[in-house]
Amino acid sequence: MRSSPGAPALSEELLSRIFHLLVSHSVVVDFKRRHYDPYNLKAYTAPCINVGTINTPHYHFLYPKTTGYIFLTVAKQWHRVGVPHLYNKIILSSKEQTQTLEQTLAAQEDYGRHIKCLVLFSEAAFGKDLRSIFKDATNLETLSMPLSFGGGTGVSVAGLLKGLPLISPRELILHDTLTYRNGINRVTHTRNCPDPLLKKDKEVIKCLGVCFEKNWDQLESFWAAFPNQPGRYDSITRALAKSPKLHTIYIRDDDALEQDYIDELPHLKKVVIQGEEFEVDLEDSVGYVVEFESWMWWVYVDEG
Repeated sequence: MRSSPGAPALSEELLSRIFHLLVSHSVVVDFKRRHYDPYNLKAYTAPCINVGTINTPHYHFLYPKTTGYIFLTVAKQWHRVGVPHLYNKIILSSKEQTQTLEQTLAAQEDYGRHIKCLVLFSEAAFGKDLRSIFKDATNLETLSMPLSFGGGTGVSVAGLLKGLPLISPRELILHDTLTYRNGINRVTHTRNCPDPLLKKDKEVIKCLGVCFEKNWDQLESFWAAFPNQPGRYDSITRALAKSPKLHTIYIRDDDALEQDYIDELPHLKKVVIQGEEFEVDLEDSVGYVVEFESWMWWVYVDEG
C-alpha cells in the first residue's frame, strides 16, 4: 500500500504531537461503526473516535457527529503514528462494541498493546469476548468497571471472570452505573437492603480478591466510585487487604471502610474520602493520612 499522493510530509515526532493534542481531551475509541482500512488487505472492523475527557475519576464522554478516524486514512505514516494514541483509552458500553473490539484485535494483533485505559461502562459490555480483549491488552494500566449488575437477565460475567486474572493494572475504578435517562448517566442504589449483593456481584468480588492477592501485583490505587451499601464495602476491603502494593484508596463514605482490613495494607499511604472533612476514626490511624476531596464519578453524553 502506498501513502496518499498528496499527504503532507511531516515528521513522526510532529505527527505524534498532533495526535497527542487530538487526544488531550482523551479521545476514546467507540466501536460502533465499520470502516475499510486502506492499509490492510481485507476489510476489518475499525473504530470511530469519540472526543471526550477523562480526568480520573471524572469521565465526560462527548460524542460528536464527526469521527477522527479519517485522520488514519491520510497516509500509512499517519496510520502508524496515530493508532497508539487512538487506542490509548477505550470505552465499551454494549456487547456489540465488545465483540467488534475483539474482532479488531484479532485482525490487528499489535493493537492490544496500545490500550492503557479500558472502561467497561456498564454490564451491557460484558461477554465472552472480554477474555480475549484482556489477553491482548498486555499494557493495560487502568481498568474501570461496574460492580452492580442490577439483576439484569442475560448478563454473563463468565468472560470477565476469565479475563481479570490475565491483566495486572496499576489502577482499579469500581463504579455503579445502572440507569440512563436523557443521555445522562444516573447512579442508582438501594439502601437498607438485607443483602444487596447479587450472586454475580459476589462472584466478581471473589475473583477480584484472588487477583489482588495472586495476579495484580502492580495495583497501586483503588477508586470506590459507587454509593455505600451494606455488605459491599466490607467485602471489597477484605479483598483489598490481600493487595501487596496498594498505597492510595479513594472512597465515597468514611463509614464504608473496614479499618481492620485497611490497616493490614502494608504500603498504604493515603485514604481520600469524598466531600468535606468530618470526624472519622481513621484520623487516629498510624502509617497513612486521611484527606478529603470533592470528587465524583459520572458520565455525560451529549446527544446534540
